Amino acid sequence: MQNVMHKYPEVPAYFLKIGEGGIFDQPSVISTVLGSCVTVTFHCARTKTGALFHAILPKLRTYEKKPDDVNPYKYVDSAIICLHRSLKARGIRMADVETKVFGGAGILLEGQLSSGQANVKVAFETLAALKMKVLATDVGGDRGRRLVFISHTGEVYIRTHSKNLQNT
Repeated sequence: MQNVMHKYPEVPAYFLKIGEGGIFDQPSVISTVLGSCVTVTFHCARTKTGALFHAILPKLRTYEKKPDDVNPYKYVDSAIICLHRSLKARGIRMADVETKVFGGAGILLEGQLSSGQANVKVAFETLAALKMKVLATDVGGDRGRRLVFISHTGEVYIRTHSKNLQNT
């Protein structure tokens, strides 16, 4: 992953923590580490704009009684909706935006979805409801991932961790 960072030495680099996200109008290299959490990247080649988030829980309304007072990037569904609205407000045509979905690792639980699987499921459902194009995915499994997103090109680099997750 360091090779990726060296590929763009003049570009500012950021680390995205759980519950963080945003739109990057200027070239940026954004990295994060995912277990059961999900990141969706958004990229518009025409405007060279990128966006992403790092969400830990699937649906905002499942966990919050007052959804207007919470961080939308903590939840997969509200993070996608928030970035979708923000990109549209900037005049970006959603038909020009491609998305990629990453993360959602977890231990399989008999008869129910793991938290990672639930996060991935909600990501795909929300993107489908918004008619967003999903260009690539790397989801599920039992290993975490390190992700690097190049905002102005839409490139995503993934390194899968070598050890299985013990608990999600």
